Amino acid sequence: PPHMRARLDAARRRWAASAAPKPLIVCLSAGTPHKPNPRDARGFDAKEATASARYLLAGGVPAAHILEEALSLDTIGNAVYLRLLHTEVLGLRRLLVVNNGWHMPRTRAIFDKVFALPFGEPGARGGAGPVGCDEKYHLEYETVEDALPADALEARLAREAQSLAQWLQTAPRFRTLGELHRWLHFEHGAYAAARSGALAAATAARSASERKRSASSCMSPPSRERL
Repeated sequence: PPHMRARLDAARRRWAASAAPKPLIVCLSAGTPHKPNPRDARGFDAKEATASARYLLAGGVPAAHILEEALSLDTIGNAVYLRLLHTEVLGLRRLLVVNNGWHMPRTRAIFDKVFALPFGEPGARGGAGPVGCDEKYHLEYETVEDALPADALEARLAREAQSLAQWLQTAPRFRTLGELHRWLHFEHGAYAAARSGALAAATAARSASERKRSASSCMSPPSRERL
């Protein structure tokens, strides 16, 4: 989509303009929980991060400078898995986050929070994290064009405002990355195992409702005798 190309083109330009050693570009996201991913030519699930990486490769960025984070299903997951999978392991502490204008306020609020959290409390379950994990991050942000039609942009801005308000209400409860991790994987509707049971129950209820409607439509109305 045009809004994704705007992000990737900006990242590629930044990469091309950078002096050696060239930075890494991390492509984020598996997709969205709201609809299934498209399928590739072989019939496999086409992850958003993988499609982004292929776009960058076609644009001349070497594979040695591209990483994928293909687990997350929303912006919170983007930040959490980027930190857990890549930045902590590689010791990356200077990050440039590129996003469209309509998505940037929520992106910035989430990334600022996630990358400011200490890894965990010493002695807590899971420990305090690897050595050096609480070294401070330096985040910068680059806003690119919205690249959405006017009607879609208006609707998206409304949803973003609502989601940002929800995050700002939820975020203060997290004092460590460990606390956020537990919330994400036990309470969040896109990641918690409980979502599978809830989805199955919703599907069963919907099927029962459809069967009931179908049975009702097949019943003939009672005849009335003329008085």
